[in-house]
Amino acid sequence: MTELFRHVSPEDRRFRFFGTIQQIGDEQITPMLAVDDGTITFIAFSKEAPIACCTLIDDLDGKSADVGLSIRSDWKGVGVSWTLLEHVLQYAAAHGLTTVTSLESGNDRIAIALEREMGFVARLSSASPIEMVLSKRVD
Repeated sequence: MTELFRHVSPEDRRFRFFGTIQQIGDEQITPMLAVDDGTITFIAFSKEAPIACCTLIDDLDGKSADVGLSIRSDWKGVGVSWTLLEHVLQYAAAHGLTTVTSLESGNDRIAIALEREMGFVARLSSASPIEMVLSKRVD
């Protein structure tokens, strides 16, 4: 997974991790790969290398979850993000979740557009900095 994040743009790393992290290391990756009832990470591969990952983290209510997606810069725009997120939404519905939510920087227009095309509804979370919460019913 470290290799995947070497190929994620600095801007996309900032959007995913809400900070100025230069390098994604074990501190960020370990929780994504934790095996427990509340977190699952799906990884898309091309040949032997990971090209995208999408983490689904159940909320305490047992009915909703948060989602975060990252993709290599050189794989953007070819449908990988759409396909991976669609798979995660199907998984969420099959496992009894009713709502999947994504927290996005208001500047991440590409992620917001993708999620809105997939049926997520956007609402402003905070004005400074601008954050959007996008939710989708999956039941």
